[in-house]
Amino acid sequence: QQGLGIKVYIADTGIEPRNTYFHNRAFESLDCTVGDRCVECEYDNTTVCSSFSSKDDCPVKACIWTGAACEICGFDDSGQGTHMAGIVGAEGYGIARKADLKGLKIMRKDGQNHSGKVSSFLQALNYSLKDKGPDPAVFLTSLKLSARDSSDITNAINIATDAGLAVIVAAG
Repeated sequence: QQGLGIKVYIADTGIEPRNTYFHNRAFESLDCTVGDRCVECEYDNTTVCSSFSSKDDCPVKACIWTGAACEICGFDDSGQGTHMAGIVGAEGYGIARKADLKGLKIMRKDGQNHSGKVSSFLQALNYSLKDKGPDPAVFLTSLKLSARDSSDITNAINIATDAGLAVIVAAG
């Protein structure tokens, strides 16, 4: 069935859902890269985030304030998350071409690298558990985060797996 009815959560640098290979199956769902808490994104194709020049004017949920600019909530600023989503669900190329793709932005572009926090990963994993409902789902991440003690991560992954969320970490 090529992933029909399956939710795949891509926890990375975000997703560009307007990519033509996703055919309205990809969504910017969560942005955990500004501040200490995540923002659930609400896509609005009529709002032009870059037209807002201050934090007070930047409409929360459709957009996020980065400290310097108003950007689309969950927007993939490096292409890495969109690339991962394409491997999973791009029409004609992906391994699950009919799956619903949920972008969870837990990392931002930082020069040639990406930066993120363990707390963002844990919040995104928790969001996926609540959002997936009773059906099995997949959580995919590249997990380029530094963690001195991984017991919190291990425990969270074990809870997620027990609840029917397959957690996959890209290697390499």
